[in-house]
Amino acid sequence: MRGIPIGLADEDIDPPLLPPESLTTNLVDIYFPATLYVAQLNIDLVDRHGKRKPGLWRKTIREFNQENELRSPSSYVVHSKALVTFFDLTDSNNPYRHLIEPGTAEAHRSKDFWTIDEDHERVFKSLLRFSLQQRLFQERVRWENDDKAFVFLPYKNGENQREESWQGEKKSKRSVFSIKLNKKDPSKIYMQKHLSFSVDFLHFDENWLMSITPSWFFSYGTDFKKSGYSHDNLSWIKRQENNQQVVNHFRFIAAWLRSIDEEDLFSEKSVKDSFLSFGQILSFEGAPSLDESKWAALPEPSDDEAEQRLRFFD
Repeated sequence: MRGIPIGLADEDIDPPLLPPESLTTNLVDIYFPATLYVAQLNIDLVDRHGKRKPGLWRKTIREFNQENELRSPSSYVVHSKALVTFFDLTDSNNPYRHLIEPGTAEAHRSKDFWTIDEDHERVFKSLLRFSLQQRLFQERVRWENDDKAFVFLPYKNGENQREESWQGEKKSKRSVFSIKLNKKDPSKIYMQKHLSFSVDFLHFDENWLMSITPSWFFSYGTDFKKSGYSHDNLSWIKRQENNQQVVNHFRFIAAWLRSIDEEDLFSEKSVKDSFLSFGQILSFEGAPSLDESKWAALPEPSDDEAEQRLRFFD
């Protein structure tokens, strides 16, 4: 390490302990009701499902709703022919009353449910994800099942831009959806670019955390189907983004989630179907100090360079 054969010292291998640094994780606290509800699915649904695989229960329920011109929120899971949700199924006006057998609804402590075994913990994590899917759908953030990611959409179809205000080191706006038009023919679209993110749920003792991994999604058409060039474009962007840019994406998403919590406090919809709330970013103190000057930031590509590297469509 020193260029001369005198052996290695501790400082040659380990970073200095002082001054200590703070490490920021990609985790935020997540909160949910202490009580969940379980009820048996009605016999018509059970017969209709037949020998379909358990993973197709949502398809069976969707078909049943469509045929009967009914709707139900997506914040539920099916386990052992029973519907599990944070909605109060003992309430006669609950949104799943047409799917369950009367008189079978029971209330359980959420902790008692997820601690039964690993299978129930998996089911509970699915309930958290579907509850998040229902919550974000109201904010025009769509779940893309193939990518296992949440994708920001424009507030209204036909809009070329969606910006969200957020408070970081200073108050600013961030673009979460944009349409790039052909410079020579503005009637043609080059690209539709969306900020997206995937999540996972972890728990330590009684504390639950949600990991957030930012990414990008590329679409085409008014229904925002995934572009055939999405993988190539995403690979190029990932090579260009440095660590600080990814951190900023994450910090924005975490701040935006907290902001919709604050909006819920003054909205009646929070009483009806908003069961999740989001806390602060988890950080750790006392990490070894690293010389940030040794981390070479990648140069920001120009718009012209991006147009040359990203693959578009007409």
